[in-house]
Amino acid sequence: MNILRMCYEYPPPWDGLTPGPYELTKAQTKIGNQIIYLSGGKKKAPHQTEEGVTVYRTGRSIPIIKAYGLTAFKAFRKYKKIKKTEEIDIVHGHGQLPFYFHIYKKLTRDPVPYVFHLHITSKGREQQKKHYKWRTRFKAILSWRLNNLCERMGCQIANRVIAVSESVKKEAIQYYKVAPEKIIVAENGVNFERFNKTIDGKKKREELGLSSSDKLLLFVGKLDYRKNILAFLELIKNLPKHYHLMLVGSHNKKYVKSIRQNIKEFNLENRVFLTGYVEYLDLPEYYAASDAFVLLSRYEGLPKVVLEALAIDLPVFSTRSFSCNPKLERMIGWIEENDPESAAENVRRRLESSVGKILDNKDFKQSFSWDSTALFIQDIYRSIIKKINQNNE
Repeated sequence: MNILRMCYEYPPPWDGLTPGPYELTKAQTKIGNQIIYLSGGKKKAPHQTEEGVTVYRTGRSIPIIKAYGLTAFKAFRKYKKIKKTEEIDIVHGHGQLPFYFHIYKKLTRDPVPYVFHLHITSKGREQQKKHYKWRTRFKAILSWRLNNLCERMGCQIANRVIAVSESVKKEAIQYYKVAPEKIIVAENGVNFERFNKTIDGKKKREELGLSSSDKLLLFVGKLDYRKNILAFLELIKNLPKHYHLMLVGSHNKKYVKSIRQNIKEFNLENRVFLTGYVEYLDLPEYYAASDAFVLLSRYEGLPKVVLEALAIDLPVFSTRSFSCNPKLERMIGWIEENDPESAAENVRRRLESSVGKILDNKDFKQSFSWDSTALFIQDIYRSIIKKINQNNE
């Protein structure tokens, strides 16, 4: 099958959404698909090469309006050009990049089958806007409105909508009026060849100066307000001194300044490590060096980092910033966002008890591998094409 993917993120860099669509693309080529990948970034910028994947960069996004300027328009123009010379069986869109494709398909009823993939809903994230200062809020509201328009159109014109979690599905139905039978949950996956319990983290622990008796809590992701990073400092402050925290990810300069101020105020200079941006390919060592993974976000779709931590066999603690299937629900230690003392006690009790590990559960691998996700989505593609063919007979 010839798939044309529209998604701004493609490596490098590896931050944000990037690893998910990349791993899905790679898994889709394993089952015989050919992928044309339209992504953001400078036209001649280097990109990860994979057999069966052809990548076209369509330009970098700009502040405030993100990819909605020339980047998304160039992606649409590239789609039109490719369509004239190559057979496209299905288009699979993610995020902002398909914006002008959505407009075109809505106006012209372009017959190409289309799947729109929701990793979050921008409408769901709008609940944060009241917490921002007015300038940041203005910028956020402008981009959110464009996001909402793009997502609403995508849900309207797509043959099927994929949501990464039950919570994202519910939001799409509530905010974008998607018919329940049109939207289906296909959860994110894990590359088990990359993330598994055979990874050795001893070297990284030695670099950090940790002993075998020290406990290291890990967070991986962008250090920003939505990820609720300041709450991590409250958490670690309420834990014994042999507990340490490693925050892995890129950050906003102003926000990280407040993080450093709180570290100093709480006397945590020797207990908190700020690593900055780490390549996705290097992350397994950071997981393996840790004793637990913690996520205190205010809002999530279905965080891949949770699945990666579970694949490494780490206990995972999270606020209820997303909903998931019962299988995954049972693997997570749920904690309250606004109760750092209770959260700290929950973490301490779990790590100092002999709670069983989950990686021996073969069902987890089968349910959350990218290969399984790719096969599930392949069935969605086939059902769409079959239905279109039947209607054309």
